[in-house]
Amino acid sequence: MLKITPILILGPKSPIRDSCVQALSKHGIRPKVLESLYLLGNCFPDKGLIVVTSKNEQYQYLLSYCKELGTSFPIIAIIDSDDPEIRVNLLETGADDVLPADKIRSQLVPRIKAVLRRYGLVSWDSQCARITVGSITLNTQSHKVTVKGRDIKLSPTECKILQKLMLHADRIVPHADITSTVWGEDYNGNSEKLRVYIRQIRQKLCAQDPTIEIINHPGIGYMLSVNPTD
Repeated sequence: MLKITPILILGPKSPIRDSCVQALSKHGIRPKVLESLYLLGNCFPDKGLIVVTSKNEQYQYLLSYCKELGTSFPIIAIIDSDDPEIRVNLLETGADDVLPADKIRSQLVPRIKAVLRRYGLVSWDSQCARITVGSITLNTQSHKVTVKGRDIKLSPTECKILQKLMLHADRIVPHADITSTVWGEDYNGNSEKLRVYIRQIRQKLCAQDPTIEIINHPGIGYMLSVNPTD
C-alpha cells in the first residue's frame, strides 16, 4: 500500500471515528489517529488532510486551532446532526467540507478525493497503485508514466526518483533521502549521478508540460513543483 497523501483523523474514540478508519481501510488507506488536539502541531506533516470527528460543540475551537497552526492542509468535519446552521458555521469557520456521520461509508473517500483535487494535492488509486500530481501520473507497478495523458518513457531508476519526488510534491526532498530510496541506505556515491538522472527526468517531463519544475536546492535536495490541473 502506498501512503501518498497523509490523512489524520482527530477526535476521541467513538463509533464515528471507528467508521472513518474502516471506510479508509477498505480503500487501502491507513490514517494516523489522534485523540488530543494538542498533539496535532507536533506530529502532522506540512501537507495532508485532516478529518475531525469530535462532538459538534467542539468544532469551532478545533477548527480555529488548526488554522492557527499555520498549516495549509484541508479539513473535513464529520457531524452527527442534520442542522444546516451547524454546517454553515463550520464552513465559515474554516472547514473545507462537512459530512454527515451517516454518509461516512459511502461518501468519505470521494469527498476526500474531491478536496485534495481542489487543493492540487496528490490523489491516489489504491487498485493500481497510481500516483497523480498535477499533469503527471505514475503507475508504480507497471512503471508507466504519463504527462497530460501522453506516455513518457522512463527507466526503472528514473521512475523511483520521480515517485519519491511525487510523494513529497512541493517539498524539498534531501539528496540522501532520494539516494537511499533508489540505491539503498549504504550508497556512498556523490550527487553527480543523481544530478544526471534529475536532468533526464526534467527534460522528458517538461517536453510535454513546460509548467513542470524540478527545482534544485544546492547542497540540500530537489523539489517537484507542478501547477494543479483543473
